[in-house]
Amino acid sequence: MFKYCLFILAVVLSLPASATVVLTGEGFQNLNGQLNYLEDPDRRRTLRDVRQDADSWQAAEQVFNQGFSRSAWWLRLRIVNPATQPQSRLLELAYPLLDYVDVYVYGEDKLIDYYHMGSALPFAARPYNSQNYLVPLRWEGQEQLEIYLRIDTVGAVRAPLFLWDAPTYALSKGVRGAVHGVFLGALGVFSLYNLLLFFAVKGLSYLYYVCTQLCLLALITSYTGFGFAVLWPETPAFNDYVIPLAIFGTVAFGGLFTNRVLSLRYVAKRASQALLVIVMLAVVLAAFALVLPYNLRLGVGLVFAMGAVLFYLGLGIYCWAKGGSAARVYTAALLVGFLGFVPATLSAIGSMSFNWSILIVSLTGALGTALLMSFAMMVRINDERRLRQQAQEQALTTTRRANARLEATIRERTREQEALTERLRAWSYTDSLTGVSNRRQLEWRLTEIWQTQAQTGGGVSVMLIDLDHFKTINDDYGHAIGDVCLRAAAERIAGCIRHQHDEVARYGGEEFCVVLVDAEWPSTLDVAERIRHEVRRKPVVVDQVAIELSVSIGVAAGSPQQDASYQALLHRADQALYAAKSAGRNRVRPMAEDVVP
Repeated sequence: MFKYCLFILAVVLSLPASATVVLTGEGFQNLNGQLNYLEDPDRRRTLRDVRQDADSWQAAEQVFNQGFSRSAWWLRLRIVNPATQPQSRLLELAYPLLDYVDVYVYGEDKLIDYYHMGSALPFAARPYNSQNYLVPLRWEGQEQLEIYLRIDTVGAVRAPLFLWDAPTYALSKGVRGAVHGVFLGALGVFSLYNLLLFFAVKGLSYLYYVCTQLCLLALITSYTGFGFAVLWPETPAFNDYVIPLAIFGTVAFGGLFTNRVLSLRYVAKRASQALLVIVMLAVVLAAFALVLPYNLRLGVGLVFAMGAVLFYLGLGIYCWAKGGSAARVYTAALLVGFLGFVPATLSAIGSMSFNWSILIVSLTGALGTALLMSFAMMVRINDERRLRQQAQEQALTTTRRANARLEATIRERTREQEALTERLRAWSYTDSLTGVSNRRQLEWRLTEIWQTQAQTGGGVSVMLIDLDHFKTINDDYGHAIGDVCLRAAAERIAGCIRHQHDEVARYGGEEFCVVLVDAEWPSTLDVAERIRHEVRRKPVVVDQVAIELSVSIGVAAGSPQQDASYQALLHRADQALYAAKSAGRNRVRPMAEDVVP
């Protein structure tokens, strides 16, 4: 025992000022508050850099939680085995929504193990089949391990760390699995029951309830990592979209359910209309969530959802005050869900430290909300039955007409929104002067074509086309006539393209770019010559002034198997264009290395 104490004292005194964890005989150790961390704002520091930097490390006093951050973060743990016999443990990072997690294990100043995993990588990259990040550690007798973790993610940065022995972790995993199983099973039963009711009575309230619960189920499943572990382990990109889309879906379907269960069309018509606006806004934000950065769409989703829930809660209280019995149960259900939602949201944005109770509270709140909402529908059904007995045919007819008008308005607004979205998309990818694609669309299409050809093994041909002496045209005739010439050239070039999957774009100024997919080299040169002849064939007549046009064309061909990127192909086409202009213009020049005998 005396030697044991001396060993621990010697290890601690020999280290710099930082936390050192001593292995105990217990099956579980909480490592939070016993680690050091270092911020890497430009995300370029290497392991060697941070190991040599003794001054920038800071001590974490609780669960490491930085909220949304653009920095990479390094964590350091020093764990010593005081016993003379070897020991093994499992290090758990209990937050699955981290894009990249690198773990370096050092023993006696030598790198023993390295693990690279994360929600942005396939699930198979993890050493253990666990929704959280699990790393095996082994100490020889009286050995110290130094563990470095690098976290780089676009979402919330937090790292609850725990140390387990294998039997205790297996027991804990079983308990957690049972808790999630009970939660998911209960939500599944509620959803199936109400789906059957929907088919039986055709009440949209049941369908909205089912859709709300399915979105909530997707949210919890993705948030806890079970979705990635079980449903889409080979598609990590889903992780960035499931949570935001599930949040907006819960708000949208929850709003439609609220409108039905509280009978807002009769109790508070304006509030019903405001609620439908929120529903449509949720749909629009869900569409934008497909293109916004992850941290932005998640932050907007959380704030929007919290605001929507508060609004729904206010509607429930208002209808309760009006005497609605279903509103009373609905308000209680929403309050239970809100109390479970707030801690999870505050933890996600870094305002509250993570602990297991937050997850339990969130699951309990969601389950309680689902149960009470189902009960609220039953209360509403009983109320409606009594009202139907008292109502007259005229009231029923008016209700049907109001429903038809409301649903028609929703469909019309949805169609208008879809049409507007499509027009905005077309405007954003079209050159306003010439009517062909702009450079943004060109780069997007080249990226798409390059990825497709990388899978199929096909080739890509690129032409860079420059309108000869265009500056002279602008100087002699003015920019307005120069614009007419540009439009005429673009129309003639586009007229030479036959296949829908080929692309014509304005590359910049008086330059155009043509992309041909799977075109043979002789065919590519034929198209280039056809373009040159078509542009030259007849002058552009503006205000009785005939302007002769000609083009110089640089041609290059390649494939993802030959070129590192499509930018390399464009560079070669640009060199060929330069050669065509240097040779006197009004000609086609391929790159020498692309010429096929």
